[in-house]
Amino acid sequence: MDKYYWNEYENFAEELIGQNDTKGVIVALSQYGKELYTKSFGFRDEESKLSIDSDTIFGIGSITKSFTAVCIMKLQEQGKLRVDELVKKYLPNFRFGNGVEEEITIHHLLTHTAGMPPLGTLGRALARSFWEDEVLMQDDKKAKEYKELGPIDNLDQLVSCIAEDDSEPLGFPGEHFSYSNDSWALLGAIIEKVSGMSYENYVKTHILLPLGMNRSVFDKDELEELDNVATLYHLDIEDGQERIIHSPSWWEAPSMTAAGFLKSSATDMLKYADIFCSKRVDNTQDIISKESIRHLCAPYASPISGQPLEYGYGLMIHLNYNGYSLVEHGGNIKGVAAWMTCVPEEGISAIVLTNTSGAPARDLVLGAINVILVLPVDTKRQKHDYYNCPQSKLNDYIGIYGSPEGTKIEVSLSNNQLIYETNGISMMARPVGVDLFTTTKNGVENLSRFLRDRTGKVWAVASGFRIIPKLRNDNDS
Repeated sequence: MDKYYWNEYENFAEELIGQNDTKGVIVALSQYGKELYTKSFGFRDEESKLSIDSDTIFGIGSITKSFTAVCIMKLQEQGKLRVDELVKKYLPNFRFGNGVEEEITIHHLLTHTAGMPPLGTLGRALARSFWEDEVLMQDDKKAKEYKELGPIDNLDQLVSCIAEDDSEPLGFPGEHFSYSNDSWALLGAIIEKVSGMSYENYVKTHILLPLGMNRSVFDKDELEELDNVATLYHLDIEDGQERIIHSPSWWEAPSMTAAGFLKSSATDMLKYADIFCSKRVDNTQDIISKESIRHLCAPYASPISGQPLEYGYGLMIHLNYNGYSLVEHGGNIKGVAAWMTCVPEEGISAIVLTNTSGAPARDLVLGAINVILVLPVDTKRQKHDYYNCPQSKLNDYIGIYGSPEGTKIEVSLSNNQLIYETNGISMMARPVGVDLFTTTKNGVENLSRFLRDRTGKVWAVASGFRIIPKLRNDNDS
């Protein structure tokens, strides 16, 4: 590949990295199993100026969900379950939404379409990590907030907490897409129930070892025995001000490991990503069948209705990106922003790993893909043209939206412009379609859509792949 194009990419990447105060990044791409490009930016430990290479271990966050989906498909191949079966067959104590669980299948969990809203369980699953986080506990306000959380330490407790939750379902199973960490924790419980192994051991036995992913671990104690591990930097927000702080302790959530807690290296992740490419090198380890891969990469649900993005099983699917398909997923938690993308028909795999929460991993990986596909480096997944939204419609969106998971979005109008405010940070929302808006922060664009009920009244906003219900409008006291 012509060095000029990679120089252009590196200028693009450095600008994004600087805008977001990202401390350390590794970008790696391969085609047909052969390395195409590897580049690091910054440091795995900024204080000690420790360098990054393709074997440096980072968190991958919710890319872990694709590993969980692969395990489910492996169990289906073994005849131990079927994705169209009810969750209750394997988790008899599962309850949700006053009887809705009687219709929820494994397929619904895999596609975030079970109707479960963003619950408050992840914070409780992380509670012990919060308490042990010496950096965050120095903040009295955060310490008080975190210490009020009652921990959810295991999968049985999680199932019980979901059963006790009085949140209203978002709709019937299969009706709406809303990103649900709880759904993937339940999939982890099903894997343990069916296989007779811990989730972590099942992943290790059926994915990590066969693919030679020997720099990939779940347990932070095991991680401490390894060298060349990234230290963590946390995006902290206080009174509307963002700052990146050095917060080296790894968070764990034993009841939600299947939703996002694998740690890995760029070298290992390229080995894994290659399984989703339809054109692969002959010696690629087939850990599951081509038919299962087809199911994993099939478009089942739309995260935002009317857009070209679909969701498969633990994977996001773009069916037509400038004539190509993209199979991808990201992850973001404390000290982690990661993104994996494959172009299956071209045998291209790409991974971006960072040690900074909120880093622009999604745009960094696409920029690198664009170089390979000979597209302008700043080409977006989708172009959003301005839409002239009527004033009367803008008034419909005003209100406060929130969920027990912790999201709160206040929507207001200022000079006929819609404004989103979250964590004290305000962003102008640009209309790009009917009920559809984009916001841009530090050079990264995000899409949201307001949802209406059968009467035409706005009842929620789909943002960050989650449906956030409307709590009240501007006229409520």
